Amino acid sequence: MRTILMAALAAAAWIGAAPLTEIKIPAADRNEVTVRGSTLSRDDKGDVSATGRSEFIHGALSLTCVGTVVVRTSGGYFSSLDAVGTVEAKAGKKVIRGQRLEYEATRHLVTLSGGPEVAEEGTTYRAERRILIYLETGVLQCEPKTLISIDRGFHRRNPKPERRKFLGLF
Repeated sequence: MRTILMAALAAAAWIGAAPLTEIKIPAADRNEVTVRGSTLSRDDKGDVSATGRSEFIHGALSLTCVGTVVVRTSGGYFSSLDAVGTVEAKAGKKVIRGQRLEYEATRHLVTLSGGPEVAEEGTTYRAERRILIYLETGVLQCEPKTLISIDRGFHRRNPKPERRKFLGLF
């Protein structure tokens, strides 16, 4: 009975979920920026605000945020993005996670803060305060400290041999 009730509640939540609306903004690099969200609004300057669950796509960068996303324009073209909440983004082979993500389109610079983490090919980079990612070159800059953790499936190929004891004493 409980399972049937939970399934009915899940189906009601799925049906009652608001569909994502979409806004396309031109970018200076002749690409389009796509912003999808459950609630989108545009102000008189042309800036777009999205609250709730939202998606952002610009070239190789795709972002999902549960929180608030503000897309700023300059001269009718996309210039920057500020996402606050639970943020996860993908840029090529990099998976980016944090509480705040700022993106500058002119410099192709992503600034990640609030528990920043970047995973790439089995290596996870974490920083105390923020991580700067230059998308054109792929360079990461962690501030102020860096912790690198390697994939847990990694094992040494040649483990260190056991130490031999001399006369059973040493």
